Amino acid sequence: MFTGIIENIGIIQDIKYKKGKEFSIKANFSNELKLGDSVSVNGVCQTVTAKFNDFFICYASEETLKVTNLNELNNNSKVNLERSLKLGDRLDGHFVYGHVDTTCILISKTSNNESFILKFKSPKNHKYIVNKGSIAINGISLTVYQKDLDSFKVMVIPHTYNNTNLKGIKVNNKVNIEFDVLSKYIESFKND
Repeated sequence: MFTGIIENIGIIQDIKYKKGKEFSIKANFSNELKLGDSVSVNGVCQTVTAKFNDFFICYASEETLKVTNLNELNNNSKVNLERSLKLGDRLDGHFVYGHVDTTCILISKTSNNESFILKFKSPKNHKYIVNKGSIAINGISLTVYQKDLDSFKVMVIPHTYNNTNLKGIKVNNKVNIEFDVLSKYIESFKND
């Protein structure tokens, strides 16, 4: 489990193609990792399969590549990284499981001098997006600023913008979306 507070922007150093893909990711906390640790990579929970002083390796299965934006990564791609939450840690964002629900694309990015407003095309299951509710975009804990019929906006403060890969995102780029788990549980209870 994660909080959606990004610790580091990692850089893809190498990709090996198997049935899925094996990623070598440069990270400033790599030497602190242990084999089997969970790391959120662009919001996708990945298991550390090897570690070195300045990079670690993880493997994304074919299914993971189908439902996330990890399949679009190349060497030198920047990814948001967060280590898993430890018991007793502060929860500064919201509960993020690293189980990506879907992807969507960026429609526009504007600045209002203080913050950045990112507008995304709503995915098919947009009923889980709630005005002023939590959402994880590429693993970042954000609040929905505005929801329309076919799009939604988030407002990103400069610190988050400058310390995540949102700074480099361009129109039509795909992002990973994890809806707030509370809305999914409510929907599940309604259907039982």
